[in-house]
Amino acid sequence: MKAALTRIVSYALGAIYVLIGAIIFVDDPMLRLLWVIGSMFMAFYAISAMAIEGSATVVAYLIVITVSLWDEHISGELRLEGTLWAVFALSNRECGCRGCRVAV
Repeated sequence: MKAALTRIVSYALGAIYVLIGAIIFVDDPMLRLLWVIGSMFMAFYAISAMAIEGSATVVAYLIVITVSLWDEHISGELRLEGTLWAVFALSNRECGCRGCRVAV
């Protein structure tokens, strides 16, 4: 139960971190670069520092997938939609019950 709660919280915090960071740093290329480097460092440091590696790994996947998505030259709606799909896909992959799995 504790691991499931940790994963749920890590998904939510990872999604919030990516969305807020992308919104704040989308206009300035230098700050954006520093945010991307800091995000990657934080993600891989979290894998080595957290007691539950599965949660840190999923957040690292989420950050790596969505940071590259926010660098594409597409509309903000498609960026947000892609981020939410990544959160959904990773959380659906980690769900252990068959009732939660959805064919996309």
